[in-house]
Amino acid sequence: MGKGFYIALAVFLLLLLLPFYFYEREGDGSLDLLPGGDAVDTLVIIASHPRQVKWEFERAFRDYYRAKHGREVRIDWRDVGGTSDAANYIDSRFASEFRNYYDANYPGEWSAATAAGFNDAAYDDVPGDTAEAQARRRFLASDVSIGIDLLWGGGTYEHERNARRGYAVDGGVAKRHPEYFVDSVIPEFFTGETLYDAGGRFYGGCLSSMGICCNPERYAELGLPLPVRWSDLGRPELYGYVAVGDPSKTGSVAKCFELIIQQEMQEARRRGEDDDAGWRNALTLLKRIIGNSYIVTDAAGKIPREVSSGSGAAGVCIDFYGFLEAEWSESRSGGKERIRYVMPENGSTISPDQIQLLRGAPNRQVAEEFLDFLLSYDAQKLWSYKAGTPGGPERYTLRRPPIRRDLYTPDSVCYMPDPDYNPYESELIYQPELTGRYFSLIRTLIKCVMVDTVDDLRRAWGAIIAAGGPDAVPEAYAAFTELPFDYREASHMAELLTANGDEWDMYDVIRLRAGWTESARNSYRRAIELAGEGR
Repeated sequence: MGKGFYIALAVFLLLLLLPFYFYEREGDGSLDLLPGGDAVDTLVIIASHPRQVKWEFERAFRDYYRAKHGREVRIDWRDVGGTSDAANYIDSRFASEFRNYYDANYPGEWSAATAAGFNDAAYDDVPGDTAEAQARRRFLASDVSIGIDLLWGGGTYEHERNARRGYAVDGGVAKRHPEYFVDSVIPEFFTGETLYDAGGRFYGGCLSSMGICCNPERYAELGLPLPVRWSDLGRPELYGYVAVGDPSKTGSVAKCFELIIQQEMQEARRRGEDDDAGWRNALTLLKRIIGNSYIVTDAAGKIPREVSSGSGAAGVCIDFYGFLEAEWSESRSGGKERIRYVMPENGSTISPDQIQLLRGAPNRQVAEEFLDFLLSYDAQKLWSYKAGTPGGPERYTLRRPPIRRDLYTPDSVCYMPDPDYNPYESELIYQPELTGRYFSLIRTLIKCVMVDTVDDLRRAWGAIIAAGGPDAVPEAYAAFTELPFDYREASHMAELLTANGDEWDMYDVIRLRAGWTESARNSYRRAIELAGEGR
């Protein structure tokens, strides 16, 4: 073989090995924190947090761990995508690993019933030796591992789901630090939201509120007052100026949309109207907001960037994305305000960014140390203090509200870039019975009737605006607001989406969703025709 062959082989091997070389270097910042040549303890975390958060917490945890144990530690960050991607990844990995465990310990017993029962909490208290109940008991008694210690990031819905399925276990923080879990430090509930699991299967690490990011310059150009309520995003004057996200891809956008539904349904109840009326009002408002959009992104962090750049005037936003973008844009524009975060009037609760210990964690002791560290008074300063302040982050101002209430004091807020922002002053009381049980249904419904049909939705809303608005063409607006089902049917529809029966399978779910999409598309096209006729 000639020289050319060996050169080609060398190039091939180099290309093959490059991804492994960069695996621990891209984006997480951990490499420049490691001491040269020393043996270190390892912690494996799935996290979708930005690089700045990972860098600051790994740096501070290394200092904490070294001072306490005299050993080094490194974090092996795993990024598998957004909240939904992480949930799907964990689900599939546990299904695969438990199958391997079952085949090794109970050869020949695996079945469809076993697969259906092992992660179903409905079998927790079922007596007898059915395949489902037996698989569930064996899974909960096992230490099946997916090679991950902690899941960090995402809301209560996803972490509670993991806990129910048995993927998460008690992190033990309450036993080691009961002083953390009192109302004056970390309350169990606030504004109706669960801030931590009493069983220790998830803990809020910091807080978030959902709201609106807006560009003051663009609003001035449009001659509009800055938004104060969710409904302001549905104004006809904002047609083509709103940035939104796909709720099936990003949990924070899904939470924003859920809170819009919460507020509308609660206000309908206060007016003496039924829940169907509140449901219709909320989804109509969402249609107007998404109808005003010029972009529907898969990444929630892109929304404030779009608004800050002036491409859009406003968008739905989680608070820290808005604050971080405000800081970055001000530094690049000589202090000019290009974006502002607004907590909607009576329209937002505080939501915890959760963390949980996974079953079979390969580095459990280190993971428990990280949980204790994360909820400590000193570590909580990393979220909210300005970079370079006493006890604050070293490089990056993270601008996220700490979950510990005892940090919202004059002695602490003086070090925060947003000293007047206290999420514990939120007014909306979350009522989980209204929408919490339908969170997945809401994401799917909006995806089917608003995101997958967004071109027709925009054209219909634009035609109504051009015809003089909803009051000028009531028939067109009635077609625009049509829904595939009322709130009273939500429980049944949520059950149908699970496809958990012999007479209803995934193909039926696909047909159901496709029917919602086609019905919505037909409604929008009819609205366009009626608006054109002035009806």
